[in-house]
Amino acid sequence: MQWTTGNLFLVATGVHLDATSVGAVRAAQNMMGVTHIMFQGIENILPSRSSRIFLDGGISGLSTFLRRLSWTVGVMTALIAGVFAVTPDFWFRLFFGDQYIPYSYVIRWIGVIYVLRALCLPFGFGLRTLENTQPIFIANVVSTLFTLLSVYPLMRLFDLRGTLMGMLVIQVIVLSVLWFAYKKTEMNA
Repeated sequence: MQWTTGNLFLVATGVHLDATSVGAVRAAQNMMGVTHIMFQGIENILPSRSSRIFLDGGISGLSTFLRRLSWTVGVMTALIAGVFAVTPDFWFRLFFGDQYIPYSYVIRWIGVIYVLRALCLPFGFGLRTLENTQPIFIANVVSTLFTLLSVYPLMRLFDLRGTLMGMLVIQVIVLSVLWFAYKKTEMNA
């Protein structure tokens, strides 16, 4: 389901618009790909560290840790996105050539999407640590349903910006579900 949500918008973009539009989104994602190093590092370290912090400090210790992690990961991702967002034409020209300059606005959208994605990580780990994974599944189901219901209307009405809107809303859905579920679990613990 996770694959479907983000990638269905890209597949539909290729069908409804053109390969260049898909290429622009993928180019922006590649530019933000440097964040994947950080995300993968977190994926490798955080599960065991979260468990250890929860065992030592309980739910309050875990929540404090996850808040700090959210700020750190969010700010670092925002800084990387900000570097590209300030002068997107320069970066698109440097990495992909002049033909993508008209699509340089895409990096700003992708940057925001990546910041939201980064903020999802700590709450997902917190829920896993507390052995409450149902909200992760629910977030995927809701975002998949949103994708299936909105992909065509968004693209029909807004073209490439519709793709970006859809990808952004998916991250807002996932972040909202995970955040509310973590807060509810935190209050009940």
